[in-house]
Order: sequence, then C-alpha cells, then structure tokens
Amino acid sequence: MKARKLTLTFVALFLVAGMAADGMADVSAAAALFLRIAPGARAAGMGEAYVAIADDATATHWNPAGLGKYPLADAWMEASVPARFQPVTAVVPVSTGGDGSYRDYELWAVTPMGLVRHDKNNWHTSEMFETKTDETIHQVVRNYYATDSEEHLEEIVDRVARANNEKDYEWLVALKERIVTSLPEEYDAAERLLGDLDSALICYQLCRLNWDRLNEAESKLNDGLKDTLFTEMEMDRVAVAIERSRNRFINEELEIPYGALFGNEISAIASAGEALMVASESGVVLYGGRSWRPISLEEHLTTEHVTALHGVGNSILIGTDSGMAIFNGLTVDKLTVPEDDLPSAPVQAIGGYSLRNLYAIVNNELYRYDGMNWSNITSYQVVLDDSADRIARKFSLYGTDSEQQLYKEKFNALVTIRPVAPAEQIEAVPETEASPDTLQTEEAVAEQAVEAVVEPDLAEETTDDVAGELTPGTIIDLPFLAETRGEINSVYVDYQDRVWLGTEYGVFYFDGSRWQAPGYETRLVAEGETLDDLIRNQPLETEEARLSYLAQVRTVNDLGDGEPEAGTTIKLPVNPASAKILGIGGDRQRTYFATEVGLIEFDGQAWARSDMRGLGRTGTIGVITRNDNIWFASEDKVAYLARGRSEISLMHVNWAADFGLAENDMYYGFLSAVTQKKGWGTFGGNVTFFSYGKNYRTTTGSEVLETFESYDMAVTGCYGTSINDKLKGGIAAKIIISRLYGQGAGKELGDGNATGFAFDVGLLYLATPKLTWGVAVTNLGPAIQYSDYGQSDELPRNLAVGFAYKLLSSEYNRLLLTGEVNKMLVGLDDGFSEELNQSILSGGAEFSYANLLSARGGYYFDHEGQSKYFTFGVGLSLFDTFGFDFSYVPSQASSVFMANTLRVSLQLLL
Repeated sequence: MKARKLTLTFVALFLVAGMAADGMADVSAAAALFLRIAPGARAAGMGEAYVAIADDATATHWNPAGLGKYPLADAWMEASVPARFQPVTAVVPVSTGGDGSYRDYELWAVTPMGLVRHDKNNWHTSEMFETKTDETIHQVVRNYYATDSEEHLEEIVDRVARANNEKDYEWLVALKERIVTSLPEEYDAAERLLGDLDSALICYQLCRLNWDRLNEAESKLNDGLKDTLFTEMEMDRVAVAIERSRNRFINEELEIPYGALFGNEISAIASAGEALMVASESGVVLYGGRSWRPISLEEHLTTEHVTALHGVGNSILIGTDSGMAIFNGLTVDKLTVPEDDLPSAPVQAIGGYSLRNLYAIVNNELYRYDGMNWSNITSYQVVLDDSADRIARKFSLYGTDSEQQLYKEKFNALVTIRPVAPAEQIEAVPETEASPDTLQTEEAVAEQAVEAVVEPDLAEETTDDVAGELTPGTIIDLPFLAETRGEINSVYVDYQDRVWLGTEYGVFYFDGSRWQAPGYETRLVAEGETLDDLIRNQPLETEEARLSYLAQVRTVNDLGDGEPEAGTTIKLPVNPASAKILGIGGDRQRTYFATEVGLIEFDGQAWARSDMRGLGRTGTIGVITRNDNIWFASEDKVAYLARGRSEISLMHVNWAADFGLAENDMYYGFLSAVTQKKGWGTFGGNVTFFSYGKNYRTTTGSEVLETFESYDMAVTGCYGTSINDKLKGGIAAKIIISRLYGQGAGKELGDGNATGFAFDVGLLYLATPKLTWGVAVTNLGPAIQYSDYGQSDELPRNLAVGFAYKLLSSEYNRLLLTGEVNKMLVGLDDGFSEELNQSILSGGAEFSYANLLSARGGYYFDHEGQSKYFTFGVGLSLFDTFGFDFSYVPSQASSVFMANTLRVSLQLLL
C-alpha cells in the first residue's frame, strides 16, 4: 500500500514538472490573478502565511501536501514513557468528551511509580490545585476524593502533606530533637520555643510551613553547634526562625498525587466513557473526570479483592476472587438476579463488546453472558461421523488425553439434547490445524517438514451414554472447554464473534465449532524419539530459552518430567502466537495480539508480525480500541492512530468594499472539501469563483450597447499522501474558466472568454515535533489565451516557502508561529536584486485556548506592490463540528483592497 501511494505521488510530481517546463521562459505578464486570492479567514488573520500549516480544507489552495498530513490524513503518533515510569504494565484511554477522536482521550497508565496520566503532551503523577485563602488541606482533598471515612481521609491528607512539603516529616522531628537537646540551661524562652516546634509539626500536616525559615533555623543551629557552648543569643536566632516558619494560610498551590489516593500497588484498571476505575489493595476507586470516589462491593460480594476489570459501553465489569459485579455508571450491582449462574470463584479475565455478549474465565472455565444469564455451555450442531471422542478433540485447547477425558466427563453429564427438524447431513469439519505460515519467521520453523498426524482409528473410539444420539443436524449443548491452564490475561470477542483467549501459553480461539491453537504445530512422536529430539531444530539461542521452551512444552502436553510416548501426538510452539499474550484488541479488519516477543496480527485469513510503529519485534503489553481509535502499548511507549477527518470549508467576501465604487457588486467565493480514502491517501477539491460584477459594452462615443456579467472560475481536484513519517506530498489539477466578455474588442481575434488548466505541487517536511517546513509551486500550466496566441497571458505561477513552529503546546494553550516567502514565477528576467524585491514576505501567530477560542495576528509586506499592512483574526470552534473564523485588515492605505472588510469563513468537520 505504501509503495502504491509513493509511486502515485512521484509519477504525478514528474508529470507536472514536465508539463510546466516550457512555460517558465520568456513571460512578462500574468492573467487569472484571482487564483492568488487567499481563501480562509484563518490564513488571512495570520498575514496569509499558510503554506507550512495547510491543516484544513483550504489546503487544496495553499499546499496540497497538507492533505497527506494529520488532521486531514491518518497519522501514527507516539507518547514516549520517561525512564522513571518504565516499565508500563497497563494502559487505558479515558474520554474527555467531544466527538470521539483520539484528541478526546487521555491515557492513564500503571507504572512502578503508580498511576500516571498523559494529556497528549506530558505525563503527570498528580493534579495541581489553586487554593483559596481560607481553605484547608482537608477541604481540598475531600473535594477531590469524596470519602466518608475520616480514617481514610487522614491517611490521604498525610500522603498529600508529604508530597507538598520540601522535606519529610521525620526530618522535622529530628530538627526538633536537636534543638531540644541543644537548649542552654535555664533558657527563658524554652517553653515558647517548644510550643512553636509543636505547632510546626502540626503545620506540616496542614501544608502551612515556610521552608525557607525552617532551613534558616537548621543553618543557625548548625552554626551554634560549631562552638563548644551554645549561647542563648544563638538559640534566640533559631527560635525566631522557628516562630516565623508557620504560615497563616495553606500553600497557594496544592499537589495531590494519584498515589496518595490509593497507593502505588494497582491490581487492575479499566475505563468506560469518561469513567476510570482503579483497583488496588486500598479498594476500588472511580474517577469521573474531575474527582475520585471510593466504590464499595460489600453489598454484593463477599470480598473486595478485585482480580479483573473490563469496560463495556458506559459500564465496567468488576471481577473479584468471589464472583462478579457491574458498575452501571452510577452504582454497583450484581450483573444477574440468579445466584447460581456464576460460581463464587476467582474471576481471571473478562471480555466482550456488549452487555449481551460477555465472556469470562472463572475458576479456569469459560462462561458466557447473554444479557440474562451466565452459562459455561454452548450450542453445537452435530456433523457426520461425530462422536464424543471427536468432539472432545475439537473442544480441547491443548489436546492432551487428560484434558479430553475431563471434557468427556463434562459432556456425558449434560443430558440436554435438543433435536431439530431433519436437515441435510453436515459434513465433518477437518480437524487439521493450519499453522500461520506468515508468522513462521526465522525464529520459527516455517521450512521444517512436518509429518502428517494420523487420526486414531474411528473403530477404536470409545462410546458413551449419549454417543448413540449424536445424529447429524442435531443441536446439542456442550461445555465450552475442559479447563484453562496458567494465567489468562485477556478475553476478546472480535467482529466475527470469534472468542479469543490470551494466555500464558499463547493465544487460543473458538470459532463456534472448535478451538484453534495457531501458535502450535501438532507432531506425531516417532519410535525412540525424545523431547530433546523434537525441539532440536527450534531456534533457541540460549540455555535459558531452551529451558523455558521445554517447560512450556511439558505443561501444554501434560508430560511432567517424562518423555512423550511413541505414536502419540504432541503440540510444539512454532511461532509468536504461542508466546505469552498480554492483551488483545482490534478493528473490523484485523485482530492484534500484544505478546512478550512483539505485536502480531490476524486478518481473518493469515497471520503476520505487525509493522505498527516498530512493535512487531518489541514486547507489547496491550491493544486498546475505543470507537474508531486504537492504541498499542509497550513498556516504554504508547503508539496510537490519529484518524484523519473529512472537512468542508466555505468563504464568501464582498470585494473592495472600502473603495467607494458606484456599484459594489464584486465578490469572491470559495468552497472546498477533503476526505480520506483508506490505503490511498486524502482526496479533495475546491471551487473558486470571482465575480467582477456588472459591466457595460459601449460605443466609441460611450454609448451603452449592452450590460453583461464577468467572472473567473476554477475547479480543482487534489490528492495528498504521507510519503514517510516526516515527508508529505501532494498534487492538484485545476480547470480555469474565464468569462470576461463574449466578443472581441475592435479588430482583436477571438473573444473575451478562455479556458485553461494548471497544476499545483507541494511538500511538507516535519523536521521536529514542533517545526514544519512547507513548499508549494502553484498554477503551473500553459498560458491562457483570450484572443490570438501571440497575445496569450501566462498564469500567475507562484513559489511559496514557509515554516510553522509550535512555540507552546500544553493541555489548554497553544501558540503557533508562521512565516512565508512568496515569489511570482512570471517575468523572471529582472535581475537578482529586482526579483528579490518582488518577493512577498508575510508572517503571523495564532494563540488557541482549549480548542475553543483562537486569536490571530500577522503582517503582510509586498514591496513591489506597495502593500504593507497588519492583519487580525479570531476563531471559534463549537461542538468539535463547526468552526467560524473571522479576519480583518484595518484601513491603512488606499491600495489595500480588503481594508475595513470583515472576512468570514465556515468549517464543517465531519
């Protein structure tokens, strides 16, 4: 796909360059100057310096390369995790409202330092609060953490106090002890000093200490102790510093670490909508966007030890070591009324995309919730030649004899058989397990010849009480599986309703008729073949890797310390799908698996290592999806796909309103739209229209013969794509229609109408996360002809080079600086100095607050055209859907066409 986009881009660029070559020489004039009019009030407010920004639908005019850059195109972004927070063990996105794009999510991660939050710019371990004069630390904490337990509140206040004081409480206690032991005999102010020291200890907990004074007291104490005798005067200096160390009010800013609320030992984390739930040894707490509150499970469960959390819609499933409950957005409740649906046993993992289609591993068994009840039974349609043995093999994860025997015992215990109307016999489903060839890289054994697995003779299969009733076409109830082994880290249900289990020993999935183990290959053990013989060809580079591999083979195959028997089958791990799975997620096209050895993917047909942001061979810990967004997490970074948006932009301006024309009927209109085609890039187009208003045809004696309307118009199609992470390219083609008048003047050949075409090409280079360079050459094409060819006029070819720099980018505030140089590529025969004077310089800035309000300013300098003026503008964004931009040029000179004109443009984000 990348090769296709790259080829398309470069072919187009070379084509345009070739077509434009002949038109660059011997030109001295330009027509169709309406093509140089700047659309979009946002750009106009910044001095028309926009070639390096080009991040909205007006990019179809300024620089088509903008169509290959976010937000008009998908873009992968990364949030690197600082070393002090590594390794990250879990990540969840939490919505902050909006339209559901990645910008409307904050990331919360579990790290060795506890819970941290990423606001798309920085990682935070705490929240900062500006305090009021009469506020106390208890009031601030209670507003942020709504607990009814005074004991718990005091614990939190103690942690917050330690975070907001320069030194720990023990240091202050030690200072007091040093002062007390150094008191001169019969020191008159001893009692008062001791009282001040006790008050300082109290003020520590209240965050009302002046640490400059306390450090001064320590310094005075150390100076006094240098002498053999500590004098009363020296102690007075210490006493004065201690007395002045107590502030009347709380600190102006108070920091509340997330760890102060529930400690750093987090056992589970999940989100649903704008809610974040965190489980730790201190209990379960809920974050609702502004504050936290504890959640009690005592009413519904016998324990509050949480083992698993899973968000579905606006609800969060809470698994404990004695069952499951649900947080429905307001309160906690049991998921179902019947008490015996789900055993009161440890919940190991929960998954599913709907409250009517949930799965959970409880006490090593798989249960499904259909919206009414939990059940560890699934329906199965019997096929030809089915038997209890054959079904047991289909429904076994590992395929061992003991597992199949356990399954048959469960199978025989089920007496519910539901006959259906006679139906055409169903052919047996092949039992061979296809290994994912595309995953068998150099670490695996793709080229290894695998002996065919011989099915046991059907005549030797055992019979049982119900085997005789397994009539093809019959619907029977079966256990989902016999048991699971080891850690179950993830349960996931994809868009085809396949159920995936991410385990310590790889991934397994249920397709509705059988379980598959894509990470394993089934081998027939030959006579005299040992386990060492079977694994000899595996690419195990170290002894540690060999021992780990052996341990996995022994566990999965129930071998214990023994050797496999000849004639039996054994499962061998052969690709990354057999590695420890730490997370599963996906979209409608692919399912992704976070493993210890890298990110892998399954598209419904084939398996492969994923090339997402270099994670294919880097240990990953999670895959999270919300709406149309997806995040991939490793121990040191989070990569996420920012989805490109479709957009429409509209602008209408009355032209030269301040020139006092008799009939002010000139106007300019611009309409553009862009949309992304996945796998190809972003396509867009615009229509530019300039009306010259009413005109008159007269005789040589000024007699009016007729009245007519004149206009220029251009229709443009654009394409932009990402060539690589840093370079974006784009091309535009336009048809130009000029209707000045339908009849020639005097003896001129032709009439006042013309049609032409032109191309634009552009590049954007993302030099750093803050700096972008842009270049665009526009209106490349043959001369436009109104009369005979000898009097044709060149198009207003233009070269624009500029930069955009993000000077400030925080959670709420952004400051963007931009600058640009424009040079008309017409009449290039005036010498270097004169050509330089003909260049137009412009620049501007934009300050944005909370993606809601923007203020802009700029300056436009055209020495040759004698246009020098300031520009101003504002912007307003509503509901993440509508954008209104306004720009204004103050009246400065009669040559400024747009002086005293308010330009307004509208954006619609789709």
